[in-house]
Amino acid sequence: MNRRRTAFDRLLGALPLAGLVLAVLIFYGVEAHLRVSPWLFTDELEWTQVSRAISSTGEAARRGDPTYFKSVYAYLIAPAWWIHSTASAYTAIKAINEVVMVLAAVPAYLLSRLLVSRPWALAVGLLTITIPSMSYATSIVPESLAYTWFTHSAWLAIRALARPTVRTSVPAVLCALLGVFVRKEFILLPFVLVLAAAAHWVAEGGEWRGRFVTRRERERAAVTVGIVVAGVAYLVLFVSQSRAVGSYVNGHTFHYGVLAAGAFTVGLGVIPVIASAAALHLPERRSEAAYRAFVLYAPICTLAFVLYSAGKTTYLGKVYIASIEERNVFYLSPLVLLGLALAFSARRLDWRILVVATVVVTYLMWPSEFEQGVPYFEAPGLAILTVANRDFRWDVTDFHWLLAGVALVGLGLLATRGRRFVPVLAAFLVCAWMVTGEIQETIGNDQLARGYEGQIPTHANWVDQAAGGNHVTFLGEGVAVVPFWLTEFWNRSVDRVARLDDSQVLPGPIIGPGLVSTDGTLSSDPGNRYVLATGGIALQGNVVAKEDGPGGYEYTLYRTTNPWRIASETQGLTSDGWAVNWATFTLLGKPRRGTMVVTVGRAAYKGNARPALVHISVGTVRIDRHQAAAIGRTTAAATLTVRNGATLVRRFPVETPTRVVVRNRGTFVAPDDGRTLGVQVSFRFVPDSD
Repeated sequence: MNRRRTAFDRLLGALPLAGLVLAVLIFYGVEAHLRVSPWLFTDELEWTQVSRAISSTGEAARRGDPTYFKSVYAYLIAPAWWIHSTASAYTAIKAINEVVMVLAAVPAYLLSRLLVSRPWALAVGLLTITIPSMSYATSIVPESLAYTWFTHSAWLAIRALARPTVRTSVPAVLCALLGVFVRKEFILLPFVLVLAAAAHWVAEGGEWRGRFVTRRERERAAVTVGIVVAGVAYLVLFVSQSRAVGSYVNGHTFHYGVLAAGAFTVGLGVIPVIASAAALHLPERRSEAAYRAFVLYAPICTLAFVLYSAGKTTYLGKVYIASIEERNVFYLSPLVLLGLALAFSARRLDWRILVVATVVVTYLMWPSEFEQGVPYFEAPGLAILTVANRDFRWDVTDFHWLLAGVALVGLGLLATRGRRFVPVLAAFLVCAWMVTGEIQETIGNDQLARGYEGQIPTHANWVDQAAGGNHVTFLGEGVAVVPFWLTEFWNRSVDRVARLDDSQVLPGPIIGPGLVSTDGTLSSDPGNRYVLATGGIALQGNVVAKEDGPGGYEYTLYRTTNPWRIASETQGLTSDGWAVNWATFTLLGKPRRGTMVVTVGRAAYKGNARPALVHISVGTVRIDRHQAAAIGRTTAAATLTVRNGATLVRRFPVETPTRVVVRNRGTFVAPDDGRTLGVQVSFRFVPDSD
């Protein structure tokens, strides 16, 4: 006799699922814990700047200047910055990313339940959060939120197409329209929904104002809708960004689309892509409204996102550098994995489609550009290939054979899917493949992050501690960007950036002060009393703290008066004192008499390179039209021959402000590090005794 199922029975039945959820959260929690520092610059730093501004003022800004809205993701992570400790806030953001991205399993499950059994729906939900792109969850980028949003939008869209009522259509339309506030790329979602709805209307038939609409009329209407949507897409995606459509569509576009789709295929383990193609033609399920909706929505969505990725990469290749933009197509994973479930649960498959799909997939995976190392943030799907390269020394030819073999295994599994263990085996193999790629990509991310972390002091937030909560402006030239980016990230007090040369210290606005007087006064002073200086710049003020970073840079925190005044400026020297063709030293401030000691040499090099011919010029200071220091009147000069292993010292009587210019003829390539070097130079001013 069947007894009634109690609440305790339901609780026991939910324990395995709860245990699985806990295991997934712990797995990604460990990955988040192992990420010790941001490394994806400038993306992570920009989202940090914007979210910090939102947390403190409620408005988006970068380095104190208002900026345009980019994504609601910045508002999602902004509350984490209410935590006083930057390290704790960073941990909280990674936890938010992890939970939000793992939540993609929920709409993936709900979408799958429209079409497949509960076990398969659970499998699709799990597979959705084991893709290689889950590695994005440990970075401060909007992909974690965007992935869950897309999956939710796909579920609502297919549900609305299957059962078009006000109750189902309004959420689908709203989710598609609001997607652009999550990620700019999601401007595609309303277009995809409109095209899928038009195709659904043509396929399903219907009435309009009480009159039956013929198929020809529906087709004409659908074509009209398609033309209108394509025109609007052109205006939004192309004209709004560039007047030249050739920047997005040219002879390279198809190739870039193949690369993106191929990397996506590799990352999912090949089998799901082949199976999902076959799942689009299952005659046994044509009577199901949800299946017909899926068959309409999935291909249109796939085509739209692949075309977007191809167009974006074409544009980047013209203005910057081309890459494999799987980052823009990985959102399709839930749809493809649902196709896998449909194919393996089908009674019959069309083998003509399977053969064609296998050929096409093999073509997608054949480009030689797929031989990549990790981390490769734009295409984490390729991380799995690094495992074979690292452990077995496989090259791109071996990869081709491996991927072709995986495709054949997939065909074999599909052919024997009727056996009880085969669908489970297929799901397990796909999961193992994707998890391996995800772990490999995450390891690469962690290794690079640890390498970056080693370029800054152990106490990364030393500026915050020394400034005592006051606003700090960074001032430098010839800036080593990685140490600076990390310093800006870990020290919230650094909220303005200025530079004296043309260094592009992105992201965000940069102040460009210049000399206005030979006493060292600078223009464009933002008013901050604390200045963090580097790049050979010494300020007139009190030294609050100083750090010599492991990355070979020297940062000094000053408490200054306003306007800022430079005490001295050294240019053209490496962190270890070498000059290549030139070096300068400018001493500003009040007039003082003394001796300028200039030391040039090659004490650290005893090779057989030709001696260096060095010319030293000393003179007064003038300010040129670029508001930079230059020699006004030459007061002394010397020409020296510097031999290998030797050091020469010259002393010049001077009166400040004064400037020294050292020009070198004769360089060599350092045998130990490959740099081109000239001579080692140092400057020292010795004031006359009173």
